[in-house]
Amino acid sequence: MFKRRLTQSIGCLIAGLGGALTGIGAAIAICFLLKVPIIGVILKVVLVGAGLVVIGALAIEFINWLIVEPYRNHKCKREKDGKDE
Repeated sequence: MFKRRLTQSIGCLIAGLGGALTGIGAAIAICFLLKVPIIGVILKVVLVGAGLVVIGALAIEFINWLIVEPYRNHKCKREKDGKDE
């Protein structure tokens, strides 16, 4: 059990370190690409578009959680109560 947890912990640390290094490398590459005007504009447009898609998806999930799910639960409960009678 100890050996499995140790290897799992070390594996997670190595994966985290690799992810951090990859993220830092990507950030450096993006900084260098932003110095070229056309690539900078294209990259900014792509990043803004991706951000808008994420915000839209989160808004849809929030509306689903706030309105649709309670209505579905209420409807199922009402139909279940109607069948029992």
